[in-house]
Amino acid sequence: MRFAFALGVLFFLAAGSAQAGSSYGCRPLPNMKNFEPRGTGPASLLRMHCLAVPPTSFTGTPPMVSPDGRRAFVHQARHGLHVFDLSTGALTASLPYDPTFLQLEALRGPTVFEWAADSRSIWGADQQFVSPSHFVKSPLQPIRIWTARRVVRFPVSGRSIHDLDGLRWLDGRGRAIALFDARGGYYRPERPVKKPVLAFVDASKGRVEQHMPITDMPGYPGGPINLAYVSIRTIASIKRADGRFTIVMQWSRKGWTEWTQGARPRNLPLRYDGQAVRATLTRAGTGILLSNPLSASGKICETWSRQKCPPPTPVTGLVAALQSLPSGKQIWAIRDTATKMGGTYPAPAISPDGRLAMIGIPANDEYRLALISMKDGRVLQKIRPPWASEVVVSFSPDGSLAYVSGGATIAVYAIRRN
Repeated sequence: MRFAFALGVLFFLAAGSAQAGSSYGCRPLPNMKNFEPRGTGPASLLRMHCLAVPPTSFTGTPPMVSPDGRRAFVHQARHGLHVFDLSTGALTASLPYDPTFLQLEALRGPTVFEWAADSRSIWGADQQFVSPSHFVKSPLQPIRIWTARRVVRFPVSGRSIHDLDGLRWLDGRGRAIALFDARGGYYRPERPVKKPVLAFVDASKGRVEQHMPITDMPGYPGGPINLAYVSIRTIASIKRADGRFTIVMQWSRKGWTEWTQGARPRNLPLRYDGQAVRATLTRAGTGILLSNPLSASGKICETWSRQKCPPPTPVTGLVAALQSLPSGKQIWAIRDTATKMGGTYPAPAISPDGRLAMIGIPANDEYRLALISMKDGRVLQKIRPPWASEVVVSFSPDGSLAYVSGGATIAVYAIRRN
């Protein structure tokens, strides 16, 4: 049986009672010299932030930094959304929005929440649940949150589509890729699943701009219609110069599809079919940067086992590649050897000017991230993340800063332009 964990009522908690000592992963910051980039390049450590993230035994996202760099939020399963002031690390608001149930496997985003472009509000979604089972009784509803007393709701539907079951925000202005009518088995009472739909939507206007049944998408791998929502393994997007959006999807049973708003989707000749491949589109939308987590192979021994664990077997392979979308040709590739096991890679991030990118690299030592040149894939510097598990990497809108977020810590790097 599957369960959702959510609260349907909005309330705020005073930040004054939040203490750094009650947070997880937020201890006195380690020696900052340990987080200086290794090698000669454009990045230098500027500062680190330690957030008063509430403790939880459930999963949570890494801190998501606002475009202006002044705030961050963490979305925790069951507990909802927590907003922080980066100047102090203090918790400023807690919002128990947690549409985790339908969002968990849909569109493969880290969370249904995203900072708006103004850095003063957050796009997200709300949902009603049956108590005490926490099965859902209503579709997702897009919302925009400003303050405790200002939350705007945006109904989104179309003539032939009804239940909104997944959102992936595209631009911080209410545009999104949406999943409709795909997860009826999670509702109480259950709803039939006949034709799951993907759509470009403008949530700020409650408008569906273009939609297509998933089963009609080129490359759709088939399978039971009520499981169509799990067919999308990876999704990347970019806003083009003409204002339209392009998304690229990796399907669970191999294959890639490109869909530009206003046009019909097309198959992509990409051969990267790993389960954990992550992707980001270049600023012009003509290329795709692919990140392929590389790990050594071998036996995993439990800590309580008395059996001696053999050393890992090194594995050499692809770490990242830049691929042309129009031609399908590989422009450059990075290969390496992983001597240790484990380590998930973050979705790669490309700087606004298109010169640099941040990617994951094999977990051979503490330096598990790399700043690379987008021109030729050359590794310029290696970076040690502030958290041992999942991290998020990003650049500021003007490209002068780079962020590495994990746990309750954010490392901020200054990026030279020359």
